[in-house]
Amino acid sequence: MSGKNDFKAFSIGNNANVVSQERYEASPDLQAGFPPNDVPIHLLNKVLRQSSTISAVVANFIATQSGDDIVDDGDIAELTEQLNKALEQKVKTNIPNASLIQKGVVQLTNQVGNSDTLAVTQKLAQEIINSLRENINSKVSNSRKVNGKTLSADIDITSQDIFGGLAINLGDRANLDSHKTPGIYYQEYNAYAQNGLNYPEPLAGSLIVLRAAGIIQRYFVYNSSRIYTRSQYANGAWTPWAREYNTLNKPTAADIDVYTKAEVDSRVNTKVNMNTAGKDINGWWKCGDTGVIYQWGTVNWTGYDTPVNFPIRFPNICVNVLLTLSHKTDLKSSYNVVANKLSVTGFNYWAYPTEISAFWFAIGY
Repeated sequence: MSGKNDFKAFSIGNNANVVSQERYEASPDLQAGFPPNDVPIHLLNKVLRQSSTISAVVANFIATQSGDDIVDDGDIAELTEQLNKALEQKVKTNIPNASLIQKGVVQLTNQVGNSDTLAVTQKLAQEIINSLRENINSKVSNSRKVNGKTLSADIDITSQDIFGGLAINLGDRANLDSHKTPGIYYQEYNAYAQNGLNYPEPLAGSLIVLRAAGIIQRYFVYNSSRIYTRSQYANGAWTPWAREYNTLNKPTAADIDVYTKAEVDSRVNTKVNMNTAGKDINGWWKCGDTGVIYQWGTVNWTGYDTPVNFPIRFPNICVNVLLTLSHKTDLKSSYNVVANKLSVTGFNYWAYPTEISAFWFAIGY
């Protein structure tokens, strides 16, 4: 049944005064619209025909499906209601029931059966899954494999199975703070480690996660013997990565708060060899720790004030000179030997001509 339709197509006759489709699409007015006071009739007819034709088709669909009259009275709400009615009627009359050979409306069911037109609900599907789980948990199919080993008999899981086949790839941009599940992980690319967070070094390697009173992580840097360890208790902060020392990764002096070899040489070994001396008849000895200098020698009389030069110069002062008579020509000599005019470079030996020579010993610094 079809109702009245007031919406008619305009200029649809064979000889209608309309512009061709090609000229219509090429017209600048297609984008900008008609200019004031200059509306080409054949172009206007083209516009009216396109819009009125679509309106007529839609109105005819509404009238045909709903059976109502489609009146050109400007009542948009009425037209909208009639369109919804037409669409509902179209769905009711044109969509068939679904089957194995065609699409269509499907009825749901909560019952297990052999129908090929009913569809299961979520509830029925969950019941089937639960039942299958119970059966699967009690049986192991010998067609399945564990780490590549067929379940045709008892199998042994070796360390190679655990460390090789079960190791988990960390991938790109991994944050090691979030890896708390015990297991073995590996990072195969330096670039991925550099993109990640909380690595001890931005290098590829292996990560082992252990459970204790919290979490323990150990990271083995690839292509080296460097190993790091850290831990976390409950939800507290992670401890800093601690590097483990070994024969290939020895601690520096700063790491264990000791002197370097160079510092030992400068602070200790030099003290063992700090004293210097000039070993000669006229010689000297210097204490490298205190700077005190001892000098010695002999002097032969050449006058009442015989000058004596020290083997080396005292940097600051000569504090004392001791004289011991060595040779004399008169047994009645009164041993009047005196050191005077002391300086950092020497002194004068005052004696009588009979006191031919003497030993001297000077102290200074």
